[in-house]
Amino acid sequence: MASSPFRAKSDRCDQDDQSAAIRHRNLETIAALTDGFAHQDIDAIMAHFAEDAVYFDTMGRAQHGGEAHGKPAIRAAFERQFAIMGRHTYADSVAVADIHTGFASWTLILGESAGTKAQRFAGIDEFWFDARGKVTVKKAWLKGLPRLAFLVIWRNPKGFTHQMAALIRGTSA
Repeated sequence: MASSPFRAKSDRCDQDDQSAAIRHRNLETIAALTDGFAHQDIDAIMAHFAEDAVYFDTMGRAQHGGEAHGKPAIRAAFERQFAIMGRHTYADSVAVADIHTGFASWTLILGESAGTKAQRFAGIDEFWFDARGKVTVKKAWLKGLPRLAFLVIWRNPKGFTHQMAALIRGTSA
């Protein structure tokens, strides 16, 4: 009988201390990022990105959505998102991580989280980490994107128009 290459090897069942510490560090990074996004704290968010990181947004024409390369471009993309979306937060975050990658699922709440009219959207992020634990790649996915876009435009038409015009021009608003 042929052996499967996907079977767990008995000598790998016990995590070594270094791998466990790296996994824990990466989970802490994801938790800090989730908290930073929940509070729109751009400095807290950017502290966890490598200088040459790449961010793949949920929106955009490219295969992977919009792309931002390097910390300044990523910062501008997040600032633009915060300005367009207005008051929002994140809840129900669940994360998993290994030594190179991590995933977090979360709920985006548009408006006040305690509000009965707050709209909720499920999303997920994929993270790649470098040897220092900095994020080198962040890919985002979001359920209900057309409905979210409609609500954002309806809530803040001037802000949306201003930010989208800046995006088209290739400048920050």
